[in-house]
Amino acid sequence: MRSERVRGSAWAAALMGFAISAQWLAADEPAEQNVAELSKITVTATRSSRNEFDVPAAVNIVSPDKLGRRALTSAIDALEDELGIIAQRTTNGQGSPAIRGLTGYHTLILIDGVRLSNSTFRSGPNQYFNTLNIDDIDRIELVRGPSAVAYGNSALGGVIAVTTRQPSVTSELTVEPRLFGRWRSASDDRIGGVSVSGSSHDMGFLASFTRKSVGDVQPGAGRDVHVKGRKFLLTSLEEDAPQPGDKLRSGGKEYVVTRVYDEEAPTSYTESAGNASVSWQPTEGSSLRAGYQGLRQVVSSRWDKIGSGEEYDLLTFDPQERHLAHVTYESNRLVPGIDQIAGTLSLHRQIEGSSSLKVGKDPATDTSRIEDTVDTIGASIRGASSLSDTQRLTVGAEVYRDAIESEQVLPKVVAWGRFPDGSDALDASGFAQYEMSLSPGALIFAGNVTHYEMTADLSLRDPAFGVVEKSGNAATGTVSGSVRVIDGLRVYASAGSGFRAPSLDDLSGVQVTNQSVSAPSPGVLPERNLNAEVGLKAQTSRLSGSLTVFQNDLRDQMVARRVSDVYGSELPQLYRSIQAEHPQADITVIDNLDRTRIRGIEAEAAVALPHDATVYALGSITRGSVLTIDGNDPDPAKPWQENIRREPPASGTVGVRWMPQGARRWVETFVRGAAKQDRLSAGDISDPRIPGYTRDASAVQWDGRRALDAGTPGWFTWNVRGGVTIGGVTASVGVENILNRRYRVHGSGVDAPGRDVIVSIENRF
Repeated sequence: MRSERVRGSAWAAALMGFAISAQWLAADEPAEQNVAELSKITVTATRSSRNEFDVPAAVNIVSPDKLGRRALTSAIDALEDELGIIAQRTTNGQGSPAIRGLTGYHTLILIDGVRLSNSTFRSGPNQYFNTLNIDDIDRIELVRGPSAVAYGNSALGGVIAVTTRQPSVTSELTVEPRLFGRWRSASDDRIGGVSVSGSSHDMGFLASFTRKSVGDVQPGAGRDVHVKGRKFLLTSLEEDAPQPGDKLRSGGKEYVVTRVYDEEAPTSYTESAGNASVSWQPTEGSSLRAGYQGLRQVVSSRWDKIGSGEEYDLLTFDPQERHLAHVTYESNRLVPGIDQIAGTLSLHRQIEGSSSLKVGKDPATDTSRIEDTVDTIGASIRGASSLSDTQRLTVGAEVYRDAIESEQVLPKVVAWGRFPDGSDALDASGFAQYEMSLSPGALIFAGNVTHYEMTADLSLRDPAFGVVEKSGNAATGTVSGSVRVIDGLRVYASAGSGFRAPSLDDLSGVQVTNQSVSAPSPGVLPERNLNAEVGLKAQTSRLSGSLTVFQNDLRDQMVARRVSDVYGSELPQLYRSIQAEHPQADITVIDNLDRTRIRGIEAEAAVALPHDATVYALGSITRGSVLTIDGNDPDPAKPWQENIRREPPASGTVGVRWMPQGARRWVETFVRGAAKQDRLSAGDISDPRIPGYTRDASAVQWDGRRALDAGTPGWFTWNVRGGVTIGGVTASVGVENILNRRYRVHGSGVDAPGRDVIVSIENRF
C-alpha cells in the first residue's frame, strides 16, 4: 500500500511540475533576448485537420523542415528520433516501424491517403516501408494508440500517414528545377536526383527521379562473433576478439565460434525511384490531382540468414518493387450541407522476387526462386460538414481489393510462390467521426465498420484443404476528449477497440522466417484489442511537450506454434510436403493463443532558449506481459513465456539546436540511445537477429524475467550536424556516431553504421 502511495505522489508531483513549467514558460520574454519561438503544427491523419495541440491523441509529425535537416538515406531513417517508434531493419534495404511494441501488419501505413498495407504483409518486421522513396516524401504523420482504430482493419498499434511532394498551383508561369545529392562515408552510400516543378493557368506539375547506391554495412569498432547454432554476440574487441574455432563458456556450457565479422557483406543494394504528379484547380475551392510513384530495389540480401554460414549461401529480395497511380478530387461546397468532399481512385502494384540457396547445395539445380505480384484496386470517399460553430461530422467509405499472382519459378514451375496463385482479398469499410468543441476542450467520437473476404486455393498442395474462403464483419470505435487546464496546457484521454482480420499471409502464406517455416493457417480467428491512454500536452511560444501513459490489451493474438502441437503426429499432407522441402526446419502455423497487455509511458519536450537555441528531449518505456497461454497462466519455471515478442527497450534522444529565426543557417548536436533489452520471449531467444549464445530458451540463464546471457546490449551515439542556405543552394554536413560505437537496434538483422560523415547538397535554380 505504501509503494502505491509513493508512486501516486510521484505522479502528482510530476504532473504539477509539468503544469507549473508550462505556466512559467508562457510568460513574456524580453525581445532583446532573441528567444526562439516554437511553431504550431496541423495534423490531418486523425480524419480531420486540427492543430496538434488540440488533438486528443498521441501524434508525431515529421515535417518538411525535419526531413530536410536529417539528410536521410531511406524512409525508415525518418522515424529514428520519433517518440514511441522503433526503426527496425531486418537487413540494409528493409525497414519496419514498430509503434508501442507492435509492427508488421499491426501498423497501418498510408501513402497519399492510399493504403500501402495489404493482405500479403508479413507478421512482425517487414520491408515494405522502405519501398517509399525518402526524397519524394514531404511529410509523415503518425497516430499512436486508440485514435488509430477509426481506420479499421490492421491499426492495432497505430497509423502512419505519408504525404509525398505535391506541385503548387498558380495562375502565373513558373518552372523550378532542383538537383540534389548526398554521400555517407560509413558505407559509401551515394544518392542523387533531379526534379522539376512548375505551374501555369491554374495547373501545376512535378516530376522527379532518384538513383541510390548503398554500400555494405560498416559497423563501429568491434566485431560480430557468430557461434554455432545461428546466434551471435556483439563485442567492442578488435585485436583480441574470439576467432573461429574458439570455445566460449556460459552457464556451464561451451559454444563454438564459427565466424567473426568486421563489416557485414553482402548488404549493398541499388534503388531507382520516380514520381510524377499534376494538379488542376478548375474552380475556386476545388482541385483534381493525378499522380504516379514507382520504386525498384535490386538485390537486397538477408544478412541475418546468411551471416552465420550455417543456413543460406543466398537469400535475396530481387526486385522489391512498387508502383502507385492515383487520382484525387477535392471540392468545397460541392453538395449542399457538406463543407468538403474528397474522393480517390488508386491502382497499386507491389512486386517481390526472392531467390535462395541453402548451404551446401548446388547453385545449378537447387536455387529456389519465387515471384509474387499484388495488384490492389482502391476507392475512397470522404465528406465533412460543420453542423454548427462547435460541431463537425466527417463520414466516409473505402474499399480495396487485392489480386495475387504467385509462383515458384525455380527449381521448377509451381503455381504457388508465397501464396496459392490466384488468391484474392477484399477489405471494405465505412467510418464516421463526430467532433464537438467545448469552451474548455473538445470531445470526439469515431467508429468504423469493416467487411473482409479472402479466398485461397490450398488444394494446389493438399486437396483435403480445398479452397479456403474466409469472411467476416467487425466494428471498432474510439472516444477521446481534452480539457484546457490553463492557457497552453491540456489534459486528454482516449479509449478505443480495434481488430485485425486474418490476412492471406496468415491463411495461406509459406514463408521462411528466422525461427521456422511458417505454413498456412486456415482456421485462425481475428485479433482484437482494447486500447486506452491519458496524457498532457503543453504548447506556448517557448515550450511544447507531451506526457502520455497507455495500456493496450490484445485478445486472440495470433502467435506461431509448432504444427505438431496443433495437429498432433498425423499431419495433413500440406504440412508433410512443406516439411519435406525444409527437412531441418521447424514448421509453424498461426494460432490464437494469448492474452497480452502492453503498457508504457512516453514524454517529450522542447524549450526555446535565448540566443535562438532550443533544447529538446524525448523518451519512452514500454513493458509487455503475456497474461494467458491456452487459457493458462504462464509457467513461472519458464520466465520467457511471460515476455512479449520484440519488446522495445527504453530509449530516448536529447539535444540542442541553434537556428536563428529568419536566418538560413542552423546547427545541432544530440545524443540518441537505448537501454539493454534482455526481457526476451522464446521467439527472441531463437531469433538469430538478437544476440545470445543459444536458440534454446531453457538453456539461457534467467534472473526473473531477464535473460542474463542473451539480449541486445544498450547503446548511445553522439551526433552533430548543421547546414546553411546561400541563394538557391542548401548544404549540410553531419557526423553521426562520432564515438564509432558498435551497436544494433533491438530486433534488427544488421548493425548500425559506425562513424559516419554525411554530406548533402541541394540546388534550386
